Amino acid sequence: MKPKPRPEQLGIQLSAKLAAEMSDAEVEAELERLLDAMKKAGIRIALVDGLPDRLFYTYLLEMLQEEDQLMTGGGWTIDGCSGYCPGCVQRPWCNSGQGLCWSEDEEALGILFVEALKDYVSPSPQSLELLREAQREYDERMKKYMTDGEETDKGLDNPELN
Repeated sequence: MKPKPRPEQLGIQLSAKLAAEMSDAEVEAELERLLDAMKKAGIRIALVDGLPDRLFYTYLLEMLQEEDQLMTGGGWTIDGCSGYCPGCVQRPWCNSGQGLCWSEDEEALGILFVEALKDYVSPSPQSLELLREAQREYDERMKKYMTDGEETDKGLDNPELN
């Protein structure tokens, strides 16, 4: 059986307008309405602090248009992180996104941002070296938690890693 569309699962209607077609006040009101409906369904949204409302709203619209069944009634947190920093709209505001150097960054000769960020941020020529340095520091911190390429039993929950 095919799941109901996510807005129907939440008992809401999505606006027919895209964020680019709305005023700041309209985006804010729609975002508040969507977040309230999700909260009532037991779904918590935990995106990074500082993400502009328009990007936040656009992310929620895209997420709500996915076809799978939402888990409601218990508790569910959506952090928007797939683990792939070069494809993430949260990258400019995310510690991991700013501190990990990907092959895509090397190829782009600077931090790679998705197209949706073009109105908000742009990479500087220095960004690649900053990423490389942050990656070296992270790798150095991780050495004491790795043996022969394997994680030790100290685990990645250790606050020294973050």
